Amino acid sequence: SLKLDVKVLEPEKNEEEWSRLFPLKLVPCFVGPDGFKLTEQLAILRYLVSLSDDESEKSRLLGKDFVERAKVLQWMSLANMDLCVTFTRANFGLTGKEPYNKKKVDAAYEDLEKIVQDYELRLKDHKYLVNDEYATLGDYLSAMIFTRVFQFLLGREWREAHPELMAWFTRVTEDPLVSFLYTDVTLCEEAVQPPTKKNSH
Repeated sequence: SLKLDVKVLEPEKNEEEWSRLFPLKLVPCFVGPDGFKLTEQLAILRYLVSLSDDESEKSRLLGKDFVERAKVLQWMSLANMDLCVTFTRANFGLTGKEPYNKKKVDAAYEDLEKIVQDYELRLKDHKYLVNDEYATLGDYLSAMIFTRVFQFLLGREWREAHPELMAWFTRVTEDPLVSFLYTDVTLCEEAVQPPTKKNSH
């Protein structure tokens, strides 16, 4: 544990203050005790870890040297942008959050497979994304985004066909630092299917 003194608020329940401090209403957002403000998940995560007095934990999470720090940021960025956006493109078209377009959904699946291959290429010979000894923020954020993918898009059959990725996913999500986040998580059994003509309008 980083033992940070941070209060978490739900923006919707504090909308007036949220709108005043962050007119764009971006989530997540952060305000320090001196009024210092941050938006964007990667910036906030890195800043919060930097507040810890535990230097070894900071080094573990952010990377122990400039090469590791760059690699951690690389995997965080891939998860936060490419993986998350590609998942959203597929999921929204399949679940009615936007009109279903088979061509767009198929393209999203193709892009998703390319991203997964990038993870699997690394995990073929390594336990974690940055080194073989421990998880970093790159692992934790990637696993969090993959959780959404496995909850709301890809079913058991897909997961069983990707054993190395899933072994890494299990290692990371069972890590004591983050395992409490997954106690009530249920992964979908069946892959999300395209809407039928009857319910696609």
